[in-house]
Amino acid sequence: MDTRPLYERVILVGSTARKAGKTTYVTNFLKTNKGRFIAIKIQTSLKYEKFEIFKEAICGLENDTQKYLKSGAKDAYLINAPADKIMEAFMTLYKSIDPSSPIICESTSLIKYIKPKKFILFYKIDAKKNKPDVDLFISMADEIIKIS
Repeated sequence: MDTRPLYERVILVGSTARKAGKTTYVTNFLKTNKGRFIAIKIQTSLKYEKFEIFKEAICGLENDTQKYLKSGAKDAYLINAPADKIMEAFMTLYKSIDPSSPIICESTSLIKYIKPKKFILFYKIDAKKNKPDVDLFISMADEIIKIS
């Protein structure tokens, strides 16, 4: 039985490997939904001891959250967090943003903690470095986009 809490206003975009096309997908999605969605990127790393949340202020092409704003995000946020703080970081941000705004979030790991409205998974068929939980991610995906 799936005990993850449901987040009806969240679309989650993840992948089984790096450089799979997540950011391109999110920016294209935002271009067709200008001004409607809040965009969030979650980066997990062992180098972070606690989580950090940054609200993007610059519209540009330097990093993913700037690309989100340039593509039409209502607001864009970056979360840097260790793996064991992902849900805490997400909830901290989630509680602070407009409850009527839909959210598109670029994160694979968050699927372990929430049930989004939709989980889109980019699956690199021939990736030598797929993430360890690839089978779990595939089983939770609502849509799988296969890439080579």
